[in-house]
Amino acid sequence: MRKNYAFILIISIICASLLPLVSLVKVSYALPGARLYVDPPSNTFYSNSTGIGHRFNVTVWAENVTNSGGAQVYMDFNDTFINVTRWFEPKNDPQYLFASAPGTMALPTPPNDVNYLHVGVGKGQVLVCVSLYPTNPPWINGSGKICIFEIEMTAAPFVTNQLASTLHINTAGTYIIDGISGNESPGTTKEDGTYTYVLTPKLYLDPSENVFDANTTSLGHRFNVTVWVENVTELAAAQIYLEFNDTMINVTRWFEPKNDTDYIFYGKTTSSASNDTSYIHLAYGKARVMATIVLFPTPPAQPTVSGSGKICTFEFNVTSPPPKICILSLHNLTDIGQTYLLDGSGVEISGVKLEDGSYTFIPELTSVLALPLLMASTAVIFLFRKKAFIRKTSKT
Repeated sequence: MRKNYAFILIISIICASLLPLVSLVKVSYALPGARLYVDPPSNTFYSNSTGIGHRFNVTVWAENVTNSGGAQVYMDFNDTFINVTRWFEPKNDPQYLFASAPGTMALPTPPNDVNYLHVGVGKGQVLVCVSLYPTNPPWINGSGKICIFEIEMTAAPFVTNQLASTLHINTAGTYIIDGISGNESPGTTKEDGTYTYVLTPKLYLDPSENVFDANTTSLGHRFNVTVWVENVTELAAAQIYLEFNDTMINVTRWFEPKNDTDYIFYGKTTSSASNDTSYIHLAYGKARVMATIVLFPTPPAQPTVSGSGKICTFEFNVTSPPPKICILSLHNLTDIGQTYLLDGSGVEISGVKLEDGSYTFIPELTSVLALPLLMASTAVIFLFRKKAFIRKTSKT
């Protein structure tokens, strides 16, 4: 019993002697160091929804700063296809790092002076600074926004299918100003952002508008419409689904333009079912045809293709007299089929933009109805394309 008591006493003394050490460990624990970063970190845009001239904002944030009297931000980027047009000090934003300060000073004066300098091929820079004014305590602690840059897209890809640039702030020119010493706060982590502009594939009809009149065209007249693909990467197969009003026109044949140097699969071995239009009458005034072309043998036995070119050509037959207006639609307007492109792994290529076409057959232009019919056909085509755009936008 006495031995047990002595053992317990010894353990208690050891634990008591360790308690101060545990306290010291707690006291010596430090919060993570300060961090400067670009938000959003990744800025990716696609040509099917965004064009040259589009502007977007990136914000430089500070995190876990202590005793800050200000900050300087240097950012360089590829100025062959983007440029910084304005910058903002977010004075009225409660998330502004210096929102609690009695006053601040921003240089150069925002928003129009960004201190831009072209420093070499494919490299431009901006340099801005915000600080407490007057430069007196209390110094700033915590996290928040420092500045906002407005960036304009000035060029589209022309050699490859995308453009990319680092929004580079991880340099000696970017730092937190220590309010006590007036020097750079040591140990700050700096994280860059990125910008990417991607050319998305597009499928369209050529000619997009097929207008005929009774002076030059009669029943039984045949005309061709070609499906083109643009800006595609690693294409291995294509299925084209085309809807039209079969009370006015019909598809008699389709062709794979194998001997045409503009053919997207020119020089490759393919599998298709030319002349089999897979015609299906869906409902009154609505029919569809489908054409499928596949690299055969499939990749990797032969490489995929990239770029722009023809996919197939449909031959139409005029079956009804004027006045007639018909939309030639690549969109999947029913549940029976769809238009898509596949890559070498058999995966559907995403983001493909589909542009519909039209067929119009009008009476003799000498008729008193010519002008109203021309205006009506133009209005119908415009409204349909607007509806298709809204439908596409709602899906994305």
